[in-house]
Amino acid sequence: INHDFLMGWDYQWYRTRTTRVASASVATTPIDLYDPVETHVTRTEFPPSRQDYTTNFTNGFYLQDHMTLTNTLKAVVGVRLDNVRRYQHNNPVVNGIETDVAQVRRVSKKPTERVGLVYQPRTNVDVYGQFATAFQPNFNLQPDGTPLEPTFGTSYEIGNRVRLNQDRVIINTAIFNITKRNVAFSRPGGFFEQVGKVRSRGFEADVNARVSPALQLVLGYGYTDAVYANYITSLAPPTNFSGNHPPRVPPHTLSAQAIYNWNNTLSVMAGTQFRDKQFLNDQNTLSLDSFQLANVAATYYRGPMQFNFTISNLTDAFYYSSIRGNTQFYPGEPRRYQATLRWNFK
Repeated sequence: INHDFLMGWDYQWYRTRTTRVASASVATTPIDLYDPVETHVTRTEFPPSRQDYTTNFTNGFYLQDHMTLTNTLKAVVGVRLDNVRRYQHNNPVVNGIETDVAQVRRVSKKPTERVGLVYQPRTNVDVYGQFATAFQPNFNLQPDGTPLEPTFGTSYEIGNRVRLNQDRVIINTAIFNITKRNVAFSRPGGFFEQVGKVRSRGFEADVNARVSPALQLVLGYGYTDAVYANYITSLAPPTNFSGNHPPRVPPHTLSAQAIYNWNNTLSVMAGTQFRDKQFLNDQNTLSLDSFQLANVAATYYRGPMQFNFTISNLTDAFYYSSIRGNTQFYPGEPRRYQATLRWNFK
């Protein structure tokens, strides 16, 4: 058995200061989600009400062993120990005068593991399986000062890679199961909800085919079944969302891309992305219809010059790219044109 050991220490240190202001809002007319017309009244007077200071120290020690068991079987085993310290104090500001308060020290530590196997029954076939755990500290506080529990996760994945026609066609497939506990979501009023358990199961497949020396095709498909396995809200009255689907997780996704290259002088790309219908809130009462985005691009090379022209969202489709909480929705980019000129000086 051949061993390839990797050992290391990861150290991070950073400080932040954030200026807070007291709640300041103006009653506005609600905006229609599907026909948005801006009605917000802009305000400019926001005197500071608090200064937040944080200092983070992260120490991560890790060890990994990559083993060659036989000519067709390889394994990897790894472990990492994270120790995160956070010092925080929030100084109130009254009439422009800042008052120092005592620092609060919080420590979060947890080991994580990773185990994987790769089996090669033939030179052009790889079969793999892996298990891993994850850890992420939550240093936000509830309005009453209660700290949040760290987020933990586990993942299982099995898959394979097949290379055909002298690697001109590569097919990847994978089945996965990911579970996260104590996932934190921000709510109005500075409050945080922590979901007891979120589970995602699914399948992914992609094909990368070199059809000819000039033409390349890339196809991808993904299926995800994400649910709240254990989620009872702590706000009164408590609501049981267990069995509901988390927002912004489409069950089906599909992508396709074609790239054609003429004598390394002109390259043309056309691609499309499809996103299935998805829920926009925890109650699963509001949903966004499926949508499709198309992009095209062309790149021209001549000596040291490279010119690129891209059109994103070619059909000017309307969609929401992200959400915050259950009330703030951010539309995606409309049709966008971009031209870039690069010159290589040697």
